Formats: sequence, structure tokens, C-alpha cells
Amino acid sequence: MSSRPVLPRRTATVVCVVIGVGLLGPGVGPAGAAPEEVETVTSCTEAALRQAIDDVADGGTVAIACDDPIVLTPGGGSTIVVDKTMTISGTGHTVTVDGGRQTSLFAVQSGGGATSPDDLPTLTLRDLTLTGGWSQDEGYYGGGAVWNLANLVVERVHFQDNRAFNRGGAILSEGAGRLTVVDSTFTGNRVTCPIDGSGGGAIAVRQRQQTTISGSVFDGNSATGLASGGAVLAHVSRVGAGFPVEPPPGGPVPADPFGAPLVITDSVFRSNEVTVQAVAALDVSRMYGGGAVAALDHPLTVSDTLFEDNVVTTPAIGYGGAVLAASFRQAATTLTGVDVFDNGFPDRTNGHVSNGIGGGLALHGTPSIVEDTIVDGNLVGGGLYTRGGPVELVATAVENNVAGAVVPGDTTYGGGLASYGPVSLTDSTVLANSGGSCRILWGGGPAPAGDIVVDGGGNDVDDPGTCFRLAPPTTPPAATGALVAPTAPVAPGSGVTVEGAGFVPGARITLAGYLLGAPAPGASLAAAATTGAATAPGPVDLGAGQADATGAFSLTPVLPTAGVWQIVALGAAADGTTAALTAVLVAAAPGVDIAPVVTSQPVPVTAAAGTQVTLSASAAGAPAPTVQWQSSQDGGTTWTDVAGATGEDLTVTVGSVSTRYRAVFTNAAGSVTSAAATVTGSGTGTPTPGPGGGTATPVATDGAGAGSGEPSARPTAASAPALATTGSELLPLVATGVGLLLAGAGLVLAVRRRPAR
Repeated sequence: MSSRPVLPRRTATVVCVVIGVGLLGPGVGPAGAAPEEVETVTSCTEAALRQAIDDVADGGTVAIACDDPIVLTPGGGSTIVVDKTMTISGTGHTVTVDGGRQTSLFAVQSGGGATSPDDLPTLTLRDLTLTGGWSQDEGYYGGGAVWNLANLVVERVHFQDNRAFNRGGAILSEGAGRLTVVDSTFTGNRVTCPIDGSGGGAIAVRQRQQTTISGSVFDGNSATGLASGGAVLAHVSRVGAGFPVEPPPGGPVPADPFGAPLVITDSVFRSNEVTVQAVAALDVSRMYGGGAVAALDHPLTVSDTLFEDNVVTTPAIGYGGAVLAASFRQAATTLTGVDVFDNGFPDRTNGHVSNGIGGGLALHGTPSIVEDTIVDGNLVGGGLYTRGGPVELVATAVENNVAGAVVPGDTTYGGGLASYGPVSLTDSTVLANSGGSCRILWGGGPAPAGDIVVDGGGNDVDDPGTCFRLAPPTTPPAATGALVAPTAPVAPGSGVTVEGAGFVPGARITLAGYLLGAPAPGASLAAAATTGAATAPGPVDLGAGQADATGAFSLTPVLPTAGVWQIVALGAAADGTTAALTAVLVAAAPGVDIAPVVTSQPVPVTAAAGTQVTLSASAAGAPAPTVQWQSSQDGGTTWTDVAGATGEDLTVTVGSVSTRYRAVFTNAAGSVTSAAATVTGSGTGTPTPGPGGGTATPVATDGAGAGSGEPSARPTAASAPALATTGSELLPLVATGVGLLLAGAGLVLAVRRRPAR
């Protein structure tokens, strides 16, 4: 469990904001600059402020030198329109401009003739408190305190209890200009709108130039309705704050000119909220959320910032308790040095365990880098939700998050990561999350093939098998169990259902196919492997899946070509090892014959004379091959059929002379011969099995030297002899070594990261 770091630098920022408003001196601008024109307001009246703004020259300053509130009223002119560059400053005084919940405060707009953002007027607000703004008066649908259609700079301003009908409880910034917010606070601002398109309890932006927020605090702001962004909303649509869940057909769409970057640095977002409400049935094909920040088709960069106790409340599915970043326009997201603590979704009331995905962060369609970030303690919805991207997590901790659900009874919806992929993890930790480390998601149809969560190295992850898909080895691994699969041939190119169990609940399952082929008549599998005849150069990726809560799975891979295939399912086993369940399938069209391929070889056995031993061999082909065992007592020079030995198992009595046995498999397409296994008598004593597990049992004998050709019960795949030795016996040692390396890297990461924060 991670310990939460003290944030001395961020605490200092908050203190500076609090003590800075109204106390810092007027020293602004470079030394030696020409003095600007100043209109001084000494009477705290609405009329005096309006007159000073009218009188000041372009580029001048209105200095408010009084300490009583200035209350704007509808009777006095309502919103003050600014159409020239100026600064309104309360430096040195405690200055409050109050709309009395009757009118918005300022509107910034071009006087006409502007051809570029630099030609637009710029309003700078400095050392003020703006409160009680209300944007429901005629003509102003957003921006309870300020509606910006040009350029707006906010320095050390406190926005409190401003309201908007639609967007931007404190500030709505639209058009061709830019917005810059420095060392300011936003408290208790709100947006309330029952129709689609609301959001940004404190700030909403839709503009061509960058929005920059630095050193600022957002506390207790809210957006209610079909809304996103409890504190900040960056959007491109004029009619909807929701974002489509499914990407548009045809791939990424062009960038929107109003989708300028949103950059947030050294700031705090605490206790902001989105409450999703609809006048009719909620459209679940659109995403709503971002308890603190929602960036929809805007590039988002956040650094050295805290998100804490932000929430999304919705009757359907919410996204991003702290941050929702979504884009189908390749708008990228970068989070660096960000702390995401205790955000999420409150318990819902309609029978689901939770109502959200990504209790901390939701990254949907946006290429993202999350670096040196802590995602900790986020509620019912997990730590991170990702879809598309790709997303990279570097030196990031995802710990102690609580899983949520989107269907009744599903309590494991991504405690750490819930992802459609692709996601890569490097030097990161995913630990102590309820509901497991990873939940791989997909829509209808088969499970996604390939890697969804990629292990970039240096990670410490609980149950890594729920995150990382094992890469299939170049040759078939030794089987640890059997897959349930059809025994009859299947048509090439068609799906075939295979099932297995014994994995860690939620384990990522890799399916691989090894084409054993249809060797030329008379060629054994061992010979084919040596010569390369009729075999694939390596494993064929047949897709992937997820074990259910019991550790079982069912998948439907497609065998791409005709032949004899060995199917292997790889994943984390419940006992901490790697499970490799196998089955042999034959893919053949009706009427097409495939020569036999040996799929398991008999193994040598040394046993006491007079005991019985059982040899086993198997093969596959189309049609199913017959078998005939043969024996040789001259070292394999001559071979004789064993009478009646026509089953896959052969039981013989050990004699005093060593005897070799082999199985010949035949069908209409040809025949193939297994490797020879020698049965050697050792006098008396305990039988000595060969390396593949042949067996011997002491019994009375009549001296005939050969047992019945009728097979005994065929061994299960768990006890069946392996295929020809391929080096797969090294896998357990390699896996152990890799596990030790990962554990060591996790310790190094913990020692390195935590003191630095």
C-alpha cells in the first residue's frame, strides 16, 4: 500500500493564492517601461467603475482604490462590455465586484476589424474578487462572471458563487482568442442546465488559442444537467457536452479549429462535482463525466497538479471521477507529476454496484502519456479506464483503488486498470486494487487478439497474468492440462470452440496454434521438425481471452489453413505457475485427406523382468489413422507386427532381452512411424520409467514376451508424454528468473519514486 506524499510545493501555491489577493504591490511590467494610462476609481459604485472603463485609453489600467463591494445591477446596465485592451486591478485593496445573482459581470469582445488573435482586445483582471455573477440575462448563456470572446488574462482573482445557465459558471471563453489563468481561486461556482451542452462549473472553453491555468485552486464547483467537467470543460461542440462512446466510421476525424490545447500546471482540484440529469431517457451512447476536468477533442497537458475528492453522479454510466479526456481527432493527453486521490462515483440507487468507469482517470480515444503520477484510493470505478489511444504509463503508481460495475453482480470492473487497450506499463506499480489489477474489455464478438496491456519492464503488478498476455514460445510448450475441444475434423477458416479451466480469475489467456502439418508419407513428426517439412515457422496467434471469476474460459479460434494443429492456451495458473492447456485439432475440408502426424511419442522404460509396462503413442490426420505396433529385438534392423496391437496404448511384459517398440499410423493419405522406445529388463527391483513417463507393474507372466494389443485407458493430457524435446523444459526456470527480476525492479522503483515526491 502506498503512502501518500506531503505536497509542500503545492501547499505553498495555495497559501500564495490566498494571501496574494489584494496584498501584492502594483509592480507589474518590466523595469523601465513607459508608464501606462491609469484611471483610478476611488468611489466603490457601479457608475464610477463603468465611467472609468469607458474613459481609459486602449492599453490602460483601471485601478480600483476602494474597499467596499461594487454591485452591478440590471438597472445600472447589467454586464459591462469591454471592447479594448485594458487592465482592471484591485492591487493594494480588497476589491469585490458583485453581480447580486442578477447579472453577469464582464463580457470581452472585439470592436471589429480584428484579423488575428493578436489583434483582439485583451482584458486583464488582477487582484479582484468576482462573485454573484449570473448569466441568465438576455444574450449571455454562459460565463457567470466573464464571457470572453477575445483574450482574457486572470491574475490573482477569486471567483466565488457565480452561476451560468449553460456553460462556464465563472468564465466562458469562446472564439478566436486565448485564456490565461494565474494564481487564482474558483469556489462554489456552478452550471445548471437540463439540456445537453452544459458543463464547466468554473470554466468552459471553446476557442482557437491555448487555455493556460497555473497555480490555481478549484474547490467545490459543480455542473448539473447533461454535463461534463465539474470545474473545467474544454469542448468543440456547441450543442453537446457528451462525447460519443463509439468512434465514428472511417477512422480519426480532422482536428477542430476550436480544439486548442488546455494546459494545467501546479494547481489543485478538490471536491468538484458533475451531476448528470436528463429531462428524458439518458442517451447512453454518449459519455458524461470528468468530476474535475473534461477535455473533449482538446489536447490536454496536466503537470504537478492534485485531483482529490472529485465525483460524478449519474443514473447511467459516468466516466472519469477526476478527469475525462476523450478524442477521436488524435488530440493527445499528457499527465506528469499528477496526484489523483479519492475521486470516483457515489453508490447508485438502482441496483448496480457502481455507476462509473475510471474512478480516477478516463482516457478515451486520446493518445496519452501518464508519467510520474499516483492514482490512489479512487472509488467504485477503479483507477484508470482507457480505450484506444494508445496509452503509456511510465513510473506511475495505480494503487488502492476500488472496482466498480456496469452490470449487476459484476464487482470486478477494473480495480486498477479497465482497458480496451492498447496500454503499456513501464517502471510502474499496480497494487492492492480491489477487483484485481486489470480488466480487459471488449464489445460484442470475439475477445481481442494481441497484447492489450504490454509489459514494458520494471513493473510491480499484483496478479500480472490479469494484465499481461503471455507470448507463445516458438515451439509447443509442455502441457500442464488438456483443453476441451472437438475430436472430429473442422473446416479450415471456421471457428472452433475450445474450453479450459484452472487459471487465475480474470487471467489473460493467450491462444496459439502450432501447425504440425501433414508430413510426406513415412515422415515422422521428429523428422518433419528437423527438416522443416510441412510445418509452420512459428506459432500462429489465434487470439486472446479472459478467464472468468472461476478461472475458466471459452474461446472460438479460427484455424486459418488445413492441417494438423496443436492448440495451446497459456495463462497464469491459480497456483502461481504458468498453465499450458493443449489439444490437437485437424482442419480439413470434407473429402480432403491429410496424412497422419505423430502427436505423442512412446518413451523408453527400464523395468524388472516379469513386470508389465505400457507404452503410448498417438497421431492425427484425416481420416483418423489406424495404428499398428511393431517390435524389434535386433536393434531396429528388422521389425515385426505385434499381433492384436492396434490401439494407442500397448502393454507388454518385460523380458530378459531388450526390445524396441514403435507405432505405425496409416490412413488413405499415407502413413507415419513413431519414434522407437526401448523396453529394457533390469533383473528385479523397482521399475525405472523413461523420461516421458512409461510405466511398469510387477505381474505374473506366462513367458510369452508380449502383452495384449488392446489399449488400456488413455492418459490425460496432463500425464501424456510431451512431444519431441524442444527446450520447453527451461520455461519454468526462465519464468522464475523473470519473476525475481520484476520483484527486484519493483523494490528499486519504490525506493526511487517515493522520496522524490
